[in-house]
Amino acid sequence: MPELLATSRGIYALGEPTRFYAAEDLLDETGTPRYDRLAWHLHEARKAAGGSSALYLGLSPEFVLLRMARFPALEGFSLAEAVLAEAERNPVWGAHELFTDYDPLYPEGPGRIQVLFAAWPLEAARLLTRRLRPRRIEPLPLLIWRRAKAELDDRESFLVLEGASNTLALFEAGRLIGFRFLNLPARDATPELTQEVQRSLHLFGRTTPVDAAYLFDLPAPLPVPPDLPAHEVLQEGPTPALAEAAWRTTPPHLDLRYRRARPGEGLPKSVQRALLTSAVLLAFTGLGQGYLTHRIHAQAEMNRQLRQEVAALEAALLAQPDPLPQGVGVHTLRQVVQAHAPHPLARAPRGGPRARAPRGQGAGPVRARHPHGPASRGAGQHRAGRGGVRVGGEP
Repeated sequence: MPELLATSRGIYALGEPTRFYAAEDLLDETGTPRYDRLAWHLHEARKAAGGSSALYLGLSPEFVLLRMARFPALEGFSLAEAVLAEAERNPVWGAHELFTDYDPLYPEGPGRIQVLFAAWPLEAARLLTRRLRPRRIEPLPLLIWRRAKAELDDRESFLVLEGASNTLALFEAGRLIGFRFLNLPARDATPELTQEVQRSLHLFGRTTPVDAAYLFDLPAPLPVPPDLPAHEVLQEGPTPALAEAAWRTTPPHLDLRYRRARPGEGLPKSVQRALLTSAVLLAFTGLGQGYLTHRIHAQAEMNRQLRQEVAALEAALLAQPDPLPQGVGVHTLRQVVQAHAPHPLARAPRGGPRARAPRGQGAGPVRARHPHGPASRGAGQHRAGRGGVRVGGEP
């Protein structure tokens, strides 16, 4: 994974060995960074360093603003907005629309917190993130500080003097107490530099020598200034351990890659809870509306299919021939007659009343005709008893 360190003189690619790519057009005549040229040189150095794997970018203070300040630690206080407002107060960087990142280090006093933050132009963050797609972008001093902490973690106090960005930092009990940019070049190693180091320690509240001093520079370690206020001095240049420190997330660490702000980021917790509740209600409302819409569409489809079936049945009925006449069937008539007619063997009781034939007709008992017997030959031509009397006709 390539680790690239950008300074005003050029690009360093960490590795075995560390390579340097000179670039003289990273700043204009006024010292303003030219981020388009920086992106181009970083892209070329990345190709030369070996490919498209994860990329770390460390930027010297010429390209980013790095500060440390105290902020209120109160409920509902937006630390992100306070950091952005503090960065915009800078006369050099405040003229740009800034992109910031911050790391809350530790509480300091009641209701106060010490914060390390960095800022740079939003357009630069978008440009380098889009062109290079790095895994991390941060100020270069943070990489050196993490390396010094890993090496001197057992010391109660130590200072970090480095020439890559010309800064001095003080650590006590593993915490960053403060840092500042030196007025004199750290590479000079003069007595005047030692005096400035002592004045800087006094500004941080340190009046006694520190346990150790970590001196770093690219591509070779810094020379030791005379009478440096430290009991032990460790000089180091670019090593494989420095490349490992680039990917650690132990504090202090920042990430200046461009990313869109998440909903509610930087807002008070009460506002975030209200937004979360509203989002949940809106989600359930959307689900309910989607379900009802689905049911409406399903019912409409069912109605359409039913209308098609009804139309098909009506067309089939119109295509059939005329139906048979409706009414009482022969089978029903037979059932009614059988239910009301006497049995064919039934006779009138003896001594009972006899039927009398009308005048001009032979007398004799009237026998009930079987409903299924042969039809009569004609009106008044019924056969009578044994006497062979023909009713309604001559003998």
